[in-house]
Amino acid sequence: MPPGVLAMTASAVGASTSSSPGRPEARYRRLPTTNGVDRKYHTLDTAPDGSVVSFGGLVSGGRGDEREGKPVADVLRLDPETGEWRTVATQGGPSPRNEPCGAIIGSSLWVFGGSLEAESGGQGESCDELWRFDLDSAVWERVRAAGGPSARCASGCACSGASLYVFGGGGIAPGRTDGATMPELGDAFAFDTEQQVWRELRPPQGSVAPVGRSLPQIAVPGGGDELFLFGGFSRGHRLNDTWVLSLGSCSWAELPVPEAERPVPRSCHAGVVVQGGSHWVIVGGRVGFGAAATAHLHGEAVVDTHDASDVWSFSFAERSWRELTVGRDGPGPRRSHGMTVVRRGGAERLLLYGGRSEERPVLASTYELTIEALRG
Repeated sequence: MPPGVLAMTASAVGASTSSSPGRPEARYRRLPTTNGVDRKYHTLDTAPDGSVVSFGGLVSGGRGDEREGKPVADVLRLDPETGEWRTVATQGGPSPRNEPCGAIIGSSLWVFGGSLEAESGGQGESCDELWRFDLDSAVWERVRAAGGPSARCASGCACSGASLYVFGGGGIAPGRTDGATMPELGDAFAFDTEQQVWRELRPPQGSVAPVGRSLPQIAVPGGGDELFLFGGFSRGHRLNDTWVLSLGSCSWAELPVPEAERPVPRSCHAGVVVQGGSHWVIVGGRVGFGAAATAHLHGEAVVDTHDASDVWSFSFAERSWRELTVGRDGPGPRRSHGMTVVRRGGAERLLLYGGRSEERPVLASTYELTIEALRG
């Protein structure tokens, strides 16, 4: 069993992920929206004008049937005050893609990689394309810079200052005709959007490093000196390890968080940095050991996966996780959703959009999540 897979009893594996009783520290409100469309595995970020921007992902064509799902290259924009989603009329741009990596830096949306559509439909090969979308002119530009990540989808993505960070990922390698996926990747890169130069964050030879994975979350808080990594999917297992990468020395260290004090193993979760870079909030995801993982507990093989609705905060200063007590009016368990922070008048609101659940393969709802001041 790879590092980071939580050893749980059979009862713990199937336990509810709802928060403990008490006064809610996080409250949901479904945002009344118009023109929203169902999608998952998309990017979601907040533009300088406060609007929310989504790119790409997988849509169901409005029928909620994943078998009808197709990758898209749409750019959607939400006005959080009116609740109106609109499709942006763009010039040029990438082909439809699923599970791209993207973030807004200044007045541009930067998008890397993703899974292209196969000729027969469904998930095709991954790509290594880097694109920039100008939020003001709505014009796409293909950016060609040497030394970047190999083709991949489902990477962890973060930004700090003028830099875009990419970690890991997986998918189908270019040229594969049998549909077989490549091993999950464990490399990290930084792209300077001003100089348009890639830099691999290669750890010193012989040093420790996290196992390769897809569908993790990463964050680069505060001054941008460290990159944090949590969870993901690797070799049939979901993970719940927390790592920190020193961006100066490129050295990794796994944080010694007790298993009972961290979220259960997961992938397809969403995460954002809040409160001026002091905390990291993650929501939901696909939890459990994983489709191919078997835990032998008391002589009994246990395999269980399900979607989660829990909300956790991580204190960068204390290097510790804490589950938040959540109010009742939430979206329920979901995975593969987007999440971003909208700030207005000094207050922060987290917006969740899309994803999927056990009942519906692709979702179109938008929720607002308000969190009280976090401790630590």
